[in-house]
Amino acid sequence: DTATFMIARSKGSPFKTVGMWFDLAPFSIVTLEGSGINSLKDLEGRSIGTPSADSSWAQFPALAELNGLDLKKVQQIEVSPAVRDAGLLAGKYDAATNYIASFPIIYRMAAKQGKKLKEVVPRDTPAWIDHAQ
Repeated sequence: DTATFMIARSKGSPFKTVGMWFDLAPFSIVTLEGSGINSLKDLEGRSIGTPSADSSWAQFPALAELNGLDLKKVQQIEVSPAVRDAGLLAGKYDAATNYIASFPIIYRMAAKQGKKLKEVVPRDTPAWIDHAQ
């Protein structure tokens, strides 16, 4: 994906891209409704479940910097993509990285448990929008 490509290019990779599937980042931070996490800044003092190789996590340091989020105050809990959603619903961490293609799955899982989810969408934050234009 584009984030992985950009990281590879910054390290000297000769690859070139000829197109992109999305014009804005298709990832978000998902949390349980009522968690008190309504913005990226609200992640400070909280935990986030994410695979370390996840493209949404690869972009997260830049997003955090643009939004004044101190990543040292966010506990990253490394999880497998296969259990990320279940861990969030079980309360093992306060939020999780996610990707729009996975939304139907996690929303269905949450509904079966009588839970509601909330998305904190990085592409909707003012800092992300300012830098994407």
